[in-house]
Amino acid sequence: MEAQAEAVLESARRDVELEVAQAWRSVEVAESLVKTAVESRDLAKRTDRLTHRSFEVGRGSSLELVQSGAALRQAELNLVLREFELVQARLDAFLTEARGDW
Repeated sequence: MEAQAEAVLESARRDVELEVAQAWRSVEVAESLVKTAVESRDLAKRTDRLTHRSFEVGRGSSLELVQSGAALRQAELNLVLREFELVQARLDAFLTEARGDW
């Protein structure tokens, strides 16, 4: 009976450790997504800046200005979403870790 209880306890402990590891892996993935979103936003900023310059010298159209501005806004929204997901993943990881019977 005691050996069976120890086995159940050990199994529960392993399950908790796995759950915590998965939660922290989700944080790593979310951090990578934020990094990618920052790079995409920076690229959209450069493209928008170049589109404005092109328009100023008469080589770009107002449609291109609108499109580059829309792409920049979308990239900024995507970054905010990814940052929120990172905060949420960190919170989930902390809560998962706190729930564990250590």
